[in-house]
Amino acid sequence: KLTDKGTGSHSFFRSEEKMHEVDTMSRLIDSVRKWKSQQNVSMKKLVAELHVYNCGVAEKPLTEDVIASVKGDLLATTNSQKISIHSGKGPETEAFIEGYPFSVDCILAEEEG
Repeated sequence: KLTDKGTGSHSFFRSEEKMHEVDTMSRLIDSVRKWKSQQNVSMKKLVAELHVYNCGVAEKPLTEDVIASVKGDLLATTNSQKISIHSGKGPETEAFIEGYPFSVDCILAEEEG
């Protein structure tokens, strides 16, 4: 019986949420890497806008809340400045990984010269 202070069902649900957040961030990073690879772009290349498309049937589609919980780390890791969530299929340049409930497309930052 989990009745100690600070334990119980509430902490279980928090850990489930945290696992979902970490899994989502990992999958988004994988998707951005795939997109950059498909475009023959350096992984270090600055992304002005990262577009995420909820394109699959998912038990838990991406929400603004989930993105907000990982936004700082996600933007830093993918070298992105901004992220947005969209419904439906992305453009032809999207990167989709089989089994993921979303795809990504990126708009690269302009080169400074």
